Parts: sequence; structure tokens; C-alpha cells
Amino acid sequence: MSCNYVMQAAGHPCEAQASGRGARHSVAPVHPTPKRSFLDTPIRQLAAATNSPEEAVAGGLKKVLNDVISVGDLGIVAANGIGYGVNTGIAAGLDAFGLDQTAADYHARNERTFERIREFELPKATLNGDAEKGGALVVSAAETVALARVAMSLAGKGVRAVSGLLGAGDEVAEAVTARTASKADGAAGGAVGNLTIRTASIGRNEVEWHSDNAGRVVRAKAVLREVFSGLTRSSTEKAAQRSVGKSGLPSDHGGHIFDHRFVGDQGPINMFPQNGVPLGALKNFNGSAYRTMMNELSDWVKAGAEVRLDVRLGKMDASGRPGVVDVSYEVWSNDRRVYKNEDYFENRAGQVFQRMSKSEILARLAR
Repeated sequence: MSCNYVMQAAGHPCEAQASGRGARHSVAPVHPTPKRSFLDTPIRQLAAATNSPEEAVAGGLKKVLNDVISVGDLGIVAANGIGYGVNTGIAAGLDAFGLDQTAADYHARNERTFERIREFELPKATLNGDAEKGGALVVSAAETVALARVAMSLAGKGVRAVSGLLGAGDEVAEAVTARTASKADGAAGGAVGNLTIRTASIGRNEVEWHSDNAGRVVRAKAVLREVFSGLTRSSTEKAAQRSVGKSGLPSDHGGHIFDHRFVGDQGPINMFPQNGVPLGALKNFNGSAYRTMMNELSDWVKAGAEVRLDVRLGKMDASGRPGVVDVSYEVWSNDRRVYKNEDYFENRAGQVFQRMSKSEILARLAR
């Protein structure tokens, strides 16, 4: 290719191949500029932050400060937006009473004021250098992760709430169905939809079990106000525990839904096949996490509080063994709720429950 004035005008360098008559020129090779990735800048900033940790910390703090200022900006604009709406309504009222010019002047001032507010912005800290910008990137990533965790937690609670509503509609049915309180022998209290509800009053404690058409308890609720110490289990109760345990997996025991110290002997209706054998270093579910939770509930009641407990048994297999146990409870004292907790267990070894200590319980009740 010959080198002509068009190519020279375009900035292409040319070098001579020959001189004299018939001299020809060729275009010198042009090396393309390496493509830049959109990650180049943040990678450079993060590297600088690593090399200058003090500047990175300063950048992170500036990022947090700027985020707070941004929230303040939004608050100011939102508050003035409300004021704008109110003032617009006043202008409309003036106009309705025939005060056209007054309304127009009022509306014009309102527009000018709101325009200034929309343009208002609090001063923010400036990020100087790559190290500070790298620190700000780290803070942004941490904020994103935190928001994602909150969203996942809310989503999980929403799924459980919807599942509860779709399960059997028992909450609505209970509100319109009269329930017959029974004695401690657990006589039938009535049927609601596809569920049969059996209730019992043991001392000042009130409990109920919700069974499906197959006779499997899928939910149990209790109001606990009393702990019975020194209760012994009858031979019938022990036999029921063995039978319920054998109906599940070889590693299962007959576990109580409500601990024996709260309700005494209730037989199979208060039991389910519950993991009772550890797996290596993993502790069994019945004697570890679930018992720890029951111990905490007992301490609340002994301290004078009322515990409102709700236990849902889900993912039943053909034998009636639940795969999951979803527990929620509220603690009430002097007509106010002082604590609320929820935990989701799998019916296998390795479950953990972080209980509240006795001193923490007493401190909460003393507030």
C-alpha cells in the first residue's frame, strides 16, 4: 500500500522503501492500544488500599459519612416534598375561593422554593487518591453484603409465613371455632378444616395439638405459666416413647414436643420421632439443642414470665417423622412482651440453640 497525503493527514507514519524515480512508500506498522477492562480501576484502587491501609481506613470512614449525608439529603427533600404538597393544596383552596392572583403568587413562590430544595445538597467528603477510593470500595462491598443478608432473612420469614397461611388455614378457623378445654387426659377438642385439635389444661398451662387426617401432629401450641418439678414418667409414658422412637429412624428417640416438666404424661400425641443419637462430634438433637431450648423456657417461667410457644412439624415422611421443626415463642410479663425468638431446626444431629442465660432473663424482666 502506497503512502499518500490522505494517509499522512490521518496521522499514519510512512517510511520510504526507495528513493529516486518511481520511489514507493509503505505504512509503518501501527500497534493497537491494549484494551482496558472496567475492572482495571477498582483493582488498582484496591491494590493501593492494601499498600496504604491508613489511607484506606480514611476512605472507608469518608464513605460511611457520605452515605449518612446522602440519607440526610433524601430526608430533607422528602420533608419538603410533603410541604410542597400541602402548599399546593392551599393554593388550590385560594383559587377555589376566587383569589386567583393570590393563589398564583403563592404557587409561584412554592415552585421556586421547592426547586431550590431539589438542588440542595449537603457537602460531602472528597476521596483523595486511589488508596482512599479502594477503602471506600471495601465499605461499599460490606454494605451490599449486609443488605443482601437482611433481604434473605426477610424472604425466609416471608416464605414461612406464607407456608403457615397455606398449610391448613387453621389460624382463621380457630378464630371462629369454639374450642372445648379438656382435662389433662387430652380429650378431643374438635375438628377445624382438615385438622383435629386436642386441648389440655395442666395446672395453669394450656396446650393444644393439631393433627392431620393421618393422625400426625403437624402443629402444637402452648401457654406456659408453671413448671412441675419432680414429675415421674409412668411405664405407659416410657413405652409410648419407645414406640414413637422405633417408628422413625434407627437413630431416633421418642422426643416430647412440650417437655415433660410442663405437661406431664400425655402419651404419643405429645411425641415425635426425634434424632437422639450423636453423629461423630455432632450432638444429638433431642438431648442437646431441643433440651437447651426447653431449659431456657423453663427459666423464663420460673422467673415469673408467661411463655407463648408455637411448634410446627414439617416435611413429614411416610412414617410420620418430621424432617424439620420450626419453633417460635414470645415471653410476656406484666401485659407486655419482653422477648421474642424463632428457630428452625432440622431433625438430625448437629443442631444448635443459643439460649439466653438466667442472668439475661432476669435483666430483661427487670427493665
